[in-house]
Amino acid sequence: MLNKIEENEFHINGIHFCRFLWKSRFKILGIAVLFVMLSIVYSLRSPKFYKSTASFFISNTDNTSAAFSGYASMLGMTSSSEMEKLILNILGSQSIKEDIATQLLPFFNTDIQKAINRGELKNEQPYIVEFVIKTLRLEDNFSFKINNSQLFILEYTSIDPKLTTLVLSDYLEALLRFNDSLDLTAEKDILTIIDYPRVPLNSFKPNLILNTLMAFSIGLFFSIFYFSVVFFVNFFREN
Repeated sequence: MLNKIEENEFHINGIHFCRFLWKSRFKILGIAVLFVMLSIVYSLRSPKFYKSTASFFISNTDNTSAAFSGYASMLGMTSSSEMEKLILNILGSQSIKEDIATQLLPFFNTDIQKAINRGELKNEQPYIVEFVIKTLRLEDNFSFKINNSQLFILEYTSIDPKLTTLVLSDYLEALLRFNDSLDLTAEKDILTIIDYPRVPLNSFKPNLILNTLMAFSIGLFFSIFYFSVVFFVNFFREN
């Protein structure tokens, strides 16, 4: 008998709860819409990030392998019989970052001069190169990987679409420059480029549509949760 009464009370409370949420539907939707509006404002005011991609193969010949192995030993890295791992180590080395930064010094000339004039940067080459590396944020914005087809994929993101292409182009050319300057192999065409870096036409972040959908979902969940808490707090107070 008691169990039946409890079931009836639970059924009645469930109906009241659903009715309460239905009566609050406009408030619930209003909160969700508010989240959406905030998300749109955030997306429109946030800096736009652009991404450029490049991909290439490495010629897997004995001369080319010896060339990169010689360069790796000069960097103090352990020589690897696997060409792919060796190239990944070279792409992540400090030396190639310094080479990229040196090539892009003219691009950041204005920023460099401002930093020197403010006394934030010493007017010496090593400090200037390190300043450019930090400005480029190569640790965070540059990434590289190799897929199952042994294709190397490079990516770089920046708020400047032109810079994304310049950085990746310099990474590709850096491998050739090391080979030429160190005269490690007679082969010149050591890279087989599949996709050349291109200036991105559209930003990839922030994603307005994705942010809007996420904001609506979060706002809807938050508002339903809030009004559910209100209902149960009032219910326990009355009982």
